[in-house]
Amino acid sequence: MLTIILVTACLILFGLIMAERGREHLPAEPWNAALEAVGSLAAYFCIHPNSDV
Repeated sequence: MLTIILVTACLILFGLIMAERGREHLPAEPWNAALEAVGSLAAYFCIHPNSDV
């Protein structure tokens, strides 16, 4: 189940990155977008601040 959640999150981030590049009229570069999505997801889990509210 965790794998499905991680893959879904990565695909959503990939789609958001590709949409942002389309809005800014930048080249698609899907491999770079995929690496950026994986890096963003990893950064969220590694660097995400603790919520001590």
